[in-house]
Amino acid sequence: MSDSSRDLYTVEFRIAGADLVPDDITHEISLTPRHTRCRGETRGPSGTFETGIWSFSGIGEEATYVREWEKLEDGLLNLLPHLLARRDVISTYVKKYDVFWWCAHFQSSFDGGPTFSPSVLRALADLGASLSIANYLSSEEE
Repeated sequence: MSDSSRDLYTVEFRIAGADLVPDDITHEISLTPRHTRCRGETRGPSGTFETGIWSFSGIGEEATYVREWEKLEDGLLNLLPHLLARRDVISTYVKKYDVFWWCAHFQSSFDGGPTFSPSVLRALADLGASLSIANYLSSEEE
């Protein structure tokens, strides 16, 4: 199966944990996060967040930032050079926090899906982060 030209993907590299301090991650990893939050921040009327989070999607870096990708691998390839250059720092986070790729797949049909080359799979494995793909069915009328 291959990426469908009608499908779109978003890609973020995330670090999460109860004692995570986003400003510390930003300082140590020297990348501009897309989104951060601290444990205890208000979560609307339902309470507070139990974990802090730091997420990176390419904003503010030399890589071209695209919000949505036609191929998931292209989104990953956009972020990988920045993250692989910081592999040593990221490896310390893997031991302490939940480190993962969060990807959304907005699919226009029930067939198809992402494909990954061996080199991208190897690079993803080298970072030690898990890969999560959330699937959403999009209306073709949008």
